[in-house]
Amino acid sequence: MTRGELSAPASEMQDENIMYRISVQSNAYTRYGYTLDYTLKSLHKLGYDGVEVDCAHMKSTRLWDLPVSQRRTLRKSIEDLGIELEALSCHNHILGPGASFTSSDTKAKQINMDFNKHVMDMAAEFGSQVVTTHVPSPSIRSVELLPGIPAEWYTRGEEHPVGKDSAPYTDEERKMIVQGLGECADYAGDRGVIFAIEVYDPWDFWKAIFKSVASSALKLNLHISQVWRVMLRESGIIE
Repeated sequence: MTRGELSAPASEMQDENIMYRISVQSNAYTRYGYTLDYTLKSLHKLGYDGVEVDCAHMKSTRLWDLPVSQRRTLRKSIEDLGIELEALSCHNHILGPGASFTSSDTKAKQINMDFNKHVMDMAAEFGSQVVTTHVPSPSIRSVELLPGIPAEWYTRGEEHPVGKDSAPYTDEERKMIVQGLGECADYAGDRGVIFAIEVYDPWDFWKAIFKSVASSALKLNLHISQVWRVMLRESGIIE
């Protein structure tokens, strides 16, 4: 969740004495097929202050393939709307089943690592401080590539549950998680970007992972609905 992934109308937050800012993730529009341009203009009309550009919008526009001049034009258009690009999302499922930077499959890992790095480069270029992601289980294996299909970007994705079966991991899987997160965090940190993961369950496990990675660029991204799911599963109530 970015600073303002909230349900309150922006109009309720206009009091200058209130410090909150309201933003939304653009996946609220991608699921209905709206373009990034339409989404940004709509958010401006609704009075939002910021946006987290969803991975699906990045994929549909292939932002990483745009010439530098076009990306600069896009950045200026966002700034002209008065909207802050608060975060970019690089959730793994859009690249295809098993495309994970923690995967034991070399091709699957490289595909996702390249994607993460593309997104971090764009975040630095667009002046965004945060790149959000999930951390898929290393036990999710890559699908077999069909004959003739290049080992590059997948065209369709399949979302896997995150956090639900995140423990226990083998020592080998834990090492893959630490190595993958560490490499991404180092790359992000070199570009002045925060790599923020949305994983909370089991918390003791992830606390140890954070300690092992030991990077100031690796942060926990507060995703309220995920926290609520964990609370419901563990105690049956939301506090």
